[in-house]
Amino acid sequence: MHKSYIAVNIRDSQCMRRDIKNISQCIQIVFFWTAGTSAENEGLAVQIAESREDIQLLKESKEQAVRDKKAAEKRAETAEKQLKAWKNAGNSYSRLWIM
Repeated sequence: MHKSYIAVNIRDSQCMRRDIKNISQCIQIVFFWTAGTSAENEGLAVQIAESREDIQLLKESKEQAVRDKKAAEKRAETAEKQLKAWKNAGNSYSRLWIM
């Protein structure tokens, strides 16, 4: 073998080792970044699921509040009608018993 060929070969192999080392480092960086991103994604997925549950509970709570409001309005309307009927019957407010 020629000396120049051996020198080129050694230089090429050193460059290849450096490239392999760089590639290996890049792979590690990508792996750790991906692992970190996956963990972040899992954390975000959990937060999204919890938020959806909270939203559902709030919707149900709102629906119940609307039902309660309608029922209270109906009771108030009924009470007003009864009071009006009682007043028209000639009863005075002084005899009104509040329960």
